[in-house]
Amino acid sequence: ENNSAEVNGVGIQEFHGEGLGLVALRDVAEGDLMVAVPRRLMITIETIQSSKLGYLLVNETMLKHMPNVALALFLLLERFSGDAPSFWAPYLHMLPSAYTTVLYFSAQDLQELKGSPTLESALKQCRNIARQYAYFHKLFQNMGDPASEILRDIFTYEQYRWAVSTVMTRQNFIPSMDGSCMVNALIPLWDMANHSNGQISTDYSLGTERSECLAWRDFNAGEQVFIFYGARSNADL
Repeated sequence: ENNSAEVNGVGIQEFHGEGLGLVALRDVAEGDLMVAVPRRLMITIETIQSSKLGYLLVNETMLKHMPNVALALFLLLERFSGDAPSFWAPYLHMLPSAYTTVLYFSAQDLQELKGSPTLESALKQCRNIARQYAYFHKLFQNMGDPASEILRDIFTYEQYRWAVSTVMTRQNFIPSMDGSCMVNALIPLWDMANHSNGQISTDYSLGTERSECLAWRDFNAGEQVFIFYGARSNADL
């Protein structure tokens, strides 16, 4: 609230089998504004440009062309920065410590996908992330920029897997500062809501420069408040 975020009638709660989610603290009517998050609280590629990761963002081809990877590295940089506490510390502390993405699958989990069309995509994703990890591990050991000096000592596969999974499960898209394109964004608080089939009820307001989430149906007090991410396959979810 100190940063002009608006939260109306909802809070964060742990739900069995689902992790954190939003809960209705009172009856919420369809169309009610539940959460509004101003741009300055979001983490975007534009945030990264003015951070310690800015040098690599300009000079490393992979980061220039894969903003989701840049977001993942920024999360680690903020999580382990040795300077003053991160501006996003409250958000970082709320994030899950592990995920159910394919990057956390055991060999047995992958074996159970045999015969499923999702197996090949799961294996491909695991291989890609392993290659990315090896590339950046070597890069951080050899570079002398501010980000590399921090990341080289804490960059493990487990940490990278966590950061990538955070971005995979939480990123959204908002208009760029100049309005010329859409950019990847992490939106604190809003991204605590879990998915359910329904109607898209979140939009970015150019007038107020904030993301606004309305209730797409009525929710009773004590009920988990879901949002609709958009049409996605079971594999995506």
